[in-house]
Amino acid sequence: MSRFTDFSLKRASVIILLILAVVAGGAYTTTRLRTELLPNISFPVLSVITIYPGASPSDVAEGVTRPLEQAMGNTAKLQTLQSTSGENLSLISASFAFGTDMKEAASTVENSLKSVVLPQNAVAARVLRFDFNSFPVVQLSLLSTDSKLTPNQLEQIARDRLVPELAKIDGVFNVEVTGGTSREVQVVFDATKLRQKKLTAGQVSGILQANNLSFPSGTIEQNGTSVPIRTTNQFTSAAQLENLIVGVELPAGATGASGSGFGGASGAPGGAPGGSGFGGASGAPGGAPGGAPGGSGFGGATGAPISGSQAITG
Repeated sequence: MSRFTDFSLKRASVIILLILAVVAGGAYTTTRLRTELLPNISFPVLSVITIYPGASPSDVAEGVTRPLEQAMGNTAKLQTLQSTSGENLSLISASFAFGTDMKEAASTVENSLKSVVLPQNAVAARVLRFDFNSFPVVQLSLLSTDSKLTPNQLEQIARDRLVPELAKIDGVFNVEVTGGTSREVQVVFDATKLRQKKLTAGQVSGILQANNLSFPSGTIEQNGTSVPIRTTNQFTSAAQLENLIVGVELPAGATGASGSGFGGASGAPGGAPGGSGFGGASGAPGGAPGGAPGGSGFGGATGAPISGSQAITG
């Protein structure tokens, strides 16, 4: 029998007192433990976000992402670099070894990026750290007693007047405005009229999308300057939606060949195909052979109805 066992059997009262002391100490310590909803945990990850308006993903990768990655590659304790280049945006995620001082790492990365020459229209890169302390700690509500002030005007006041002043406060990392209202136009289909015109909701939705476009079309080099080009054709009023031609209704017995086009181009009856166009070019309907085809081009050129055909609008 060991000495400890022998002592425990001979001094049972002492062992009981020791057990009671341990239990009491544990119960007391439990009541003194600190609990936090968002503990101060810093992950060894940095994100570098760069906006390049009007640029295609390939232009963003070549002109922004690759130079930034090369500048960040020699940062101490850097483990991995992952990047995503999309339209108008470059996102780089840098992972460091655990235990790295992320404030110092962020400062080093920021200094490295200052030497990178970005395209003329690109916005300076922002270095962000993921930190639980970055979550909003103060939320303010804005209410107007003036009945003449619309929600949109109230939101604009918050963005123009309050946000700049709050951002100046020492220790404030970011100020965001949420809420407010924005104007929208809802297109509601009439199922009865769709059946009468032999159209489907998907066809009408496709034509609406094809005539409401905005995307980068490349760049033009002029005098050593790269100018981004965008192709746009967007609705600016409800009247434009109401007057949009979504199909044609041919006279009884009339037939026509279908032309090609993005967004449902219609051929001119009489054998002539409709013109092709990006954005829903429509061929000109006609009752007589040799009807004129619709125009082609960006933005949904439409042919004029002739010889008794009826255009179908929204």
